[in-house]
Amino acid sequence: MKALVCKEFGPPEKLLIEEFPDPVPGYGELLVDLKAAGINFPDLLVIGGNYQVKTPPPFVPGSEAAGIVESVGESVTRFKPGDRVIALPTLGAFAEKCLLPEDKCMPLPDSMSFEEGAGFTITYATSYHAFKQSTESHCGKP
Repeated sequence: MKALVCKEFGPPEKLLIEEFPDPVPGYGELLVDLKAAGINFPDLLVIGGNYQVKTPPPFVPGSEAAGIVESVGESVTRFKPGDRVIALPTLGAFAEKCLLPEDKCMPLPDSMSFEEGAGFTITYATSYHAFKQSTESHCGKP
């Protein structure tokens, strides 16, 4: 599989595409074939070494994605191969595949595209919260 790798902190231009063996799910994990990933301001902070939690390089950035479950590890009960999911890895969304604990995934409704799912949890939720907070404060609500 291919992945975008941060080998040293810096701007996005320093990221490299590298080839890795496909991961194998362990106990309680899913292997998700990613179809889309969200890109957010925190991703820039992470690769620049400016986020509050610093992950030492090398690592694969990306914290929200959507795809199809390729395989599951022992004890996984909520998902099976072929299921469409929204994935919330702490890191790893900028790759063709991502290994995640079962509790870091949620079903992707058939009515939602992979692109919509990949931007739903962080991009959409943050925008919605900002909109609600802004409109409530300008309308005189607490």
